[in-house]
Amino acid sequence: MDDKKQTNDQLPTIPSPPKSNMDSIKRRNNPTLQEKIEQLRFPILPIYQLPCNDPHPKYPKSLLEFWLLSEDDCDSIARYYHQLSPTSQWHNLYPSNMNWDCDFLAKPDPQTMDEEDMQACLNEEDRVWLKKRMVGKFIGFPWCRTPIAEVRKRISCLEERIERKLRKERRLRKLAARKEFRGDRRWAW
Repeated sequence: MDDKKQTNDQLPTIPSPPKSNMDSIKRRNNPTLQEKIEQLRFPILPIYQLPCNDPHPKYPKSLLEFWLLSEDDCDSIARYYHQLSPTSQWHNLYPSNMNWDCDFLAKPDPQTMDEEDMQACLNEEDRVWLKKRMVGKFIGFPWCRTPIAEVRKRISCLEERIERKLRKERRLRKLAARKEFRGDRRWAW
């Protein structure tokens, strides 16, 4: 019994954790942090869906909410404000449009794309950033204008997509030349 008491006495004492650092953080005077917090609180005026609906439920009410938009939020906002198709009667009636390119912004999908098409897709980080920039442009942020580098990338991706389609078409033509084509539109093997 005395041995147990002795070993307990020899153990070092563990200091109790500090109560809270929040008080000291609140007391600190950090003008840069305060300025950034004020910037993130900047309110964003809503854009109403045409012809006469409310703003999108995920439409950001502040700059902070804008930076916290997810990829799915951006997709949903683009769909809600008729930006996925330039043929929509409402597409060009908003103060700005997103120039949403569904092929360029597509997520890799193994069920609908072959390996070559999946590799041509943007990586997730670039895709989310571009979608967020397009939503920002739609909202009216001047720093969200389309940069020249993005235009070049889109042109390059479009050229690659055309080349892939041409290669596929050539393969199908070669296959058709070698195989007999039946009237019921199935290849005869």
